[in-house]
Amino acid sequence: MSTRTVLPSGPAALPAVPADRAPAGSRRVAIAATALIGLQAGLRAWIGYRGFFSLDDFAFTANAAQHSLFDPGYLLKPYNSHLMPGAFAEVWVLTKLWPLQFGVVATVDMLLQALVGFAFYRLLRALFGTRPAILVPLAVFLFTPITLDASTWWAAALNQLPQQLAMLAALLCQTRYLRTGRTRVGMLGALAVLAGLLFSEKTLLAVPLVVAFTLFWFVDGGIVHRLVQGWRRHWKVWLAYLAVAVPYAGYYAVSVPSPGGAVGTGGDTLQLYGTALGHTLLPGLLGGPWRWRQIGSAGALADPGQAAAWLSGAVVLAVVVATIVAHHRAWYGWAFGFGYAVLDIGVVAVSRATIVGPVVGNVCRYLTDAAGVAVLGAALAVLSPVGSWRHPPATLVRRPNPLRHLAATQLARDLRSLLPRPGSAAVVGTLVAAIVASSTVSTLRFDRFWSTNPARPYLQRLRADLAALPPSTRVYDATVPVGVVWPLLYPYNRLSRVLSPLPERPPFLHPGQSTAALAVPDASGRLRMAQVAGVGALPGPTAGGCGYLLGRTPVRIPLAAPTTAWSWVVRIGYIAGANAAATLHAGATTVQIAIHRGVHQIFVEADGAIRSVRITALSGDAEACTDDVTVGRVRPIPGTTP
Repeated sequence: MSTRTVLPSGPAALPAVPADRAPAGSRRVAIAATALIGLQAGLRAWIGYRGFFSLDDFAFTANAAQHSLFDPGYLLKPYNSHLMPGAFAEVWVLTKLWPLQFGVVATVDMLLQALVGFAFYRLLRALFGTRPAILVPLAVFLFTPITLDASTWWAAALNQLPQQLAMLAALLCQTRYLRTGRTRVGMLGALAVLAGLLFSEKTLLAVPLVVAFTLFWFVDGGIVHRLVQGWRRHWKVWLAYLAVAVPYAGYYAVSVPSPGGAVGTGGDTLQLYGTALGHTLLPGLLGGPWRWRQIGSAGALADPGQAAAWLSGAVVLAVVVATIVAHHRAWYGWAFGFGYAVLDIGVVAVSRATIVGPVVGNVCRYLTDAAGVAVLGAALAVLSPVGSWRHPPATLVRRPNPLRHLAATQLARDLRSLLPRPGSAAVVGTLVAAIVASSTVSTLRFDRFWSTNPARPYLQRLRADLAALPPSTRVYDATVPVGVVWPLLYPYNRLSRVLSPLPERPPFLHPGQSTAALAVPDASGRLRMAQVAGVGALPGPTAGGCGYLLGRTPVRIPLAAPTTAWSWVVRIGYIAGANAAATLHAGATTVQIAIHRGVHQIFVEADGAIRSVRITALSGDAEACTDDVTVGRVRPIPGTTP
């Protein structure tokens, strides 16, 4: 097929120009686009650096600390229905080189976010040329708060920033292929999808997205005709995508556990769609939700309120209707954008929503990729592709104006002369400024929920105290507060897992070990001396306050009540006349203990149900007395320091 030049039509149309030849004023557009990308990067960086690791982040760093990079059991192990070897590789590198340094993580995320923004700009340029009008969809995409989670919370960014980059790269490669006819360029899109699949299985949605993009704008006729012609013209490219998608989908189906439970009722599904569209997507395209609701210790749900939600829906609906009334084929763009959103929400309906419920529609990160596609679809509903194409695209065609006689009057011409033209610098600048301002309000309001992460001060205080910890003191492996890591993530909410990436991690008390000095952090992260609260021993038979006499014969110390089978700490306070060694039996645990001359205490972690504590004969001729035996849980002693 010979190269043809396609002339766009409509009020936003420009003269046809080759994509590699910049029209007049394009430098100003490029400068403005660069400024928008930089402004967005700065705003997101300000938000991002004020946050910290949260929830699954600690599970990722703990796993990285315990595995080799090239361990298949690490890279290919599913996590919460995700298959993400590329993300785990990134976690491993950052954890090994900069353990628990969130500033480095935030920097990597900000660089990826800037690349995603630049890729979207390049896609707009490849389709529509370097015209001022592309700054409007670019601004919407860059600043929409829908993508905040994907650029601030590391666990989400690990999946979604590479996914967005891969999807945009695939669409850009397909655009270049359709413009030039170079099959290898189209096949590069399949490689981009493959790269994205290393980080998120959801990148598979890029395949139907590229197919829909091609069939909607670059093939004519009915549905069957489009499918047949689309295959005949582009079968080599489709085979490349199938070579990536089919093996991956098969491996994922066999190797990754189901991401959810039973699908909700029809009412739940409708509520999910209503919430996701009305509270998150539609307000987000206008810079919303403007108001947030706290979720967990760091992060927020979109909560625009009924009035803002209905108003957002009305504004978007008015734009959709106006563009469809004005141009044939404008509905292609809206079908493309919102069709993907429907598919995207459907994936959530059969996965996360089966666990969390319809409220998951208020979580922006589940619609991150849908936001970008919706913005691109809106751009295709308003702007026509320009330039020379090997496979010519469908363009917008102006519908007959039913008020053309009125529009031709002198009064109408005079009124039009007073108003700026669509696509003019004044209109574009006003829209961009409004979008940036609206989105910035939402972003700044999100910050107060994101920057108050209690994990940052907790770990800062804990690491400072650990640096001054006496060498002879062990730390109890307690669970961290709920605000740091949720109990649902057990065992990653254990202190040893949270601190495992650090080279200076402390010596922990483990089952089968004993220590004379035990420390435990309080709720704020300060290290305190430990006490044990639980079941005490029955009074001992030895008179004179000795209680139980430890010496030449084994001694059994019965508890006032038996414990359940669990992991407990045994504390024994004693007074001894000489140093000695002995063996302690409690529950399923046997451990060697050291007795020191004077007044001391000893802590032992023991597993199982405990009815009594048994101590063998002391070595040598040493004797010790104890009437202070407790089995239970460790508690910090307020105001103390190790």
